[in-house]
Amino acid sequence: MIGIMPEGFEFPWDDIEVWIPFQHWPSFNLNRNNGHGAAVGRIKPGISIEAAQTELKAIAARLAQQYRESNADRSVDLVLMKETVVADIRSSLFVLMGAVGFVLLIACTNVANLLLVYPDRLIYVTSMSAPSISPFISTIRAPLIGMPFCVVVSVGGQYIANVLNAPNIAYAHLPHCLLIPFLILVLTPNALLKMRFRQLALTSRELVLIFAMGLIASIAPDWAMNWYLMAVITAPYYYASVENQWETKFFDYLPDWLVLDYDAARGFFEGIGPGRPIPWHDWATPLFWWGSFIVAMLFVGACLVVMLRKQWVEHEKLRFPLGEIAIHLIGAERDGKDDSAWPPFYRTSLFRTGFITMLMLSLYNCTTYWTGWSHFPIMGGATDTFILTIDPAYPAQVFRLNIFSLCFAFFINVEILFSLWFFQIFSTLQAGYLNRIGMTSTTLVPGGLVSIEFIGGMIFFVLWGIWMARRHLWSVVCHAFGRPSELDDRNELFSYRTAVFGLIIGFLYIMYWLHHAGVAFLVIALFLFFLFVFYLAVARVMAEAGLVMIDLPINANQFTVGMIGSANVSTPTITGMALTNAFARNWRTFT
Repeated sequence: MIGIMPEGFEFPWDDIEVWIPFQHWPSFNLNRNNGHGAAVGRIKPGISIEAAQTELKAIAARLAQQYRESNADRSVDLVLMKETVVADIRSSLFVLMGAVGFVLLIACTNVANLLLVYPDRLIYVTSMSAPSISPFISTIRAPLIGMPFCVVVSVGGQYIANVLNAPNIAYAHLPHCLLIPFLILVLTPNALLKMRFRQLALTSRELVLIFAMGLIASIAPDWAMNWYLMAVITAPYYYASVENQWETKFFDYLPDWLVLDYDAARGFFEGIGPGRPIPWHDWATPLFWWGSFIVAMLFVGACLVVMLRKQWVEHEKLRFPLGEIAIHLIGAERDGKDDSAWPPFYRTSLFRTGFITMLMLSLYNCTTYWTGWSHFPIMGGATDTFILTIDPAYPAQVFRLNIFSLCFAFFINVEILFSLWFFQIFSTLQAGYLNRIGMTSTTLVPGGLVSIEFIGGMIFFVLWGIWMARRHLWSVVCHAFGRPSELDDRNELFSYRTAVFGLIIGFLYIMYWLHHAGVAFLVIALFLFFLFVFYLAVARVMAEAGLVMIDLPINANQFTVGMIGSANVSTPTITGMALTNAFARNWRTFT
């Protein structure tokens, strides 16, 4: 033991308690081409940054003379730890904004146009008795407010995820990066305005539109979309090394129109330096093709929404609990006699008690960051868990309290909540029994045979839902081709004809794009089947159960390759399927 750090010391993360000498395999230590490591040191008191930089550059120059093959073009830069932690993220954030900006612009403009063209179809809200402003101003100001709000949600969410290291800010289906800005920047100022100038306040319909635009903008930050997309675009050439042998295994089949070369990717990860412009010419091609694919996926999803909305809403009468939460949050359910500044949901004593209690607990937890006191385990962190082990043969049950999920669970149907508990216990008992009798095997799905069984049940769940909707879907197709039907599509986002033909054209473009990326047509067909089955399953669960956080144990691309067998798939197809990680597990954006 060399020493003990003082209490409260945290480096590089707050859950690190022991540091050991760095050790690697011998070939790594002998290979001078490995440049993945970084050194952290403390400058001797009295020595300036400039003097230390000069000494390090002299050492680097001597190494360049001694090892010309590996160190000829290498130098060393000395930066403050603070600058390294916060990083120069300006260029990266601008790139991320460019990657999704035009998608947000298209989506938000379409939502705004829906209100401008069909203002009476978004939501029915009874009129107030107070005098109102001009109908044109009332219609146009919501999109004008919604556009900068979308920038706050998307860019602010990305900034908080990257700089403040809070990736969960955009993970949930009603994410923090939407709810917090909406409460602070829109709902509270509107309530204050309504107290003094009620005729100038935003109506419930306008609040719904702004909330919807912000919800669309929340599909961009970090885990919502950028996390997966940017990793696929930037990682292949940057993380290639002699050890992983990526260059020899699949670089010949890697589409250069979908990924960055090494120099551009290095600028993204390490920074391009002060005063240098962002190399947009390197980004233009992959952003264009990935953007076109994302637009096609979103459009296909919109077509499916149009085709299934009437079945889910009017025939099966799904509840959409997350939609109920938004309605209560905005106050769109109030009647025409309620002219209070705050929605009814906020005026109940139960809400006020819960709000004050959780606010005090959250503020206390914030102070524990500096005081070192024990915090209340209300956010379900990795260390705030209770693990129950019934028997070594049975999977351990991890219990954690996440107040965010618990609050949203209040709106979930009781029968569905019971089903979640029942099948969790059932899967645990089943897995333990299989382990006891020796039926354990490594499968492509984490969780083994039981998880495979549950994936099969999910596929049947979706196919059964489509079978139940067969008459409605057939009527939609007949209506699209001009045959007589009783359907009326005037209250849909767009016509059934646009939905059906848009679905066909969108699928054709997606198939062409994937094939051009190297994936074989037969694999494409199976992959798209599993992909949209998984998407529909998550969307149906969200519509019926309202789980604010949901994930699947495996992605559609992994499941497809596992069903076929990697030995039966060509290298170009494997490479192309690896690129689909950008969207294959993205449940938030495409559901």
